[in-house]
Order: sequence, then structure tokens, then C-alpha cells
Amino acid sequence: MRTRHIALTPILAAALLLATTVAPAQAQSAPAEAAAEQAQSTGEKLFNATCATCHSVQPPASLAPPMAMIMQHYRKALDSDEAIRTTVMEWVVDPAEERSLMPAMAIEHHGLMPPITTLSDDELQEITTYLLTLKPEKGGMGMGGGQGMQHGKKDSQGMQHGKKNGQGMKHDKKGGESK
Repeated sequence: MRTRHIALTPILAAALLLATTVAPAQAQSAPAEAAAEQAQSTGEKLFNATCATCHSVQPPASLAPPMAMIMQHYRKALDSDEAIRTTVMEWVVDPAEERSLMPAMAIEHHGLMPPITTLSDDELQEITTYLLTLKPEKGGMGMGGGQGMQHGKKDSQGMQHGKKNGQGMKHDKKGGESK
């Protein structure tokens, strides 16, 4: 019996050693992960209370382009999350057509976003942290398979320009809404 007890001791020692080296690493990342989840949760709530008035998260678009699609354009145009964060925070308080990273048609169809000056810098940070988690769903608007804005196609969904029988908004050739 004593031999068996001695044989288990090295195994227990190795297990204890492993537990003491892995646990601190997990403990250090746990607060960072919890903070990111909290920020996402708070950011998502702020997004829903403020931004979702005009922006959906995924296609189809509501009054403004879906945020996952906007974030996709920002990721392609900018080289880091920090650059995206700075650009989004500057855009929200002072949108300008010449600084838009979206295709020109987005502003043509939806108009320029009004400035949002009621959010604190901390709230904008929280919203941007949430936005950085968004990714477009496969087949979304403008990605070759979605049913987003359709130009001049009959019986399609989305915004319609100068055609009848569509299911979305219809605009005459002058850009005004037709009936």
C-alpha cells in the first residue's frame, strides 16, 4: 500500500503545479473578458436606446444602413479597432459627407445622419465597443444574395427607383417619394 501512495504523489504534485500555473492566467483574463462583456452589454443597450431608432443591426435596412454593414466598410477602410473607434466617435457628433467611409449611394438613399450630441464620451465608447463586435450575416445587403436596395427591378424588395410593383419605398426619378 505504501508504494501505491508514493506513486500517486508525483501525479498529485504535477496536477497541483499545473493548477497553480494555469489558474492565474485564467484569473488574469477573466476580468478583461468580464469587462468586455459588460461593455458590450451596456453598449448594446445604449445602441438600442439611441442608434436603433434609425439603424438595424443586420439587413434589411431601416431608415439608415445596417450597422454590421457599416462596420464592414470601416474594417476595410481602417487598419485597427482604435482607428475605427476614433472615426465612429468623431462621425457621430459631426457627420460630414466628405468624411463618409460608406459608398456614396448610402448617403444618396438614406441622407446624412444628424449629429448625436446627447451621448457622453463614455457612452460613445460603450456603443463603439459593441459595434466592434458586429459582423454582417452571410448573404446580407450588398454582399451578393441579400434583398437590399434594388434599382429598377420589378417585383423586388427594398427601395425602388422609378418602378412599380416593388415592396419597398418607391421614389420617382427626381428623388421624391411617389405614391
